[in-house]
Amino acid sequence: MVETGSPLVKESAICPDADSLQCQSRFYDVRAAKQGEGLAVCWRDIPGRVLAERALRETTELLQPLVQASPIVIVAIDTGRNAHRASKIPQRPAPKSR
Repeated sequence: MVETGSPLVKESAICPDADSLQCQSRFYDVRAAKQGEGLAVCWRDIPGRVLAERALRETTELLQPLVQASPIVIVAIDTGRNAHRASKIPQRPAPKSR
């Protein structure tokens, strides 16, 4: 990074005390960039965002197969009153020819 001048952006999970039975992961957003002849580094503790993203991913993985297998059309309407179809339109069987 210092050689190329490209900024580094990294999310990292660390465990403050690996020997503790009460160990909880900590999540940080770490950014570093070349600044003049030196290096500037900043980090933010982001456990809330990481846990929210994980919960959203788990919920999506759970619900998506149910929505796709639904025999009805499921539509979500956002606060701007825009409709978003969440499921496929069920296919009707072709009529039998006589």
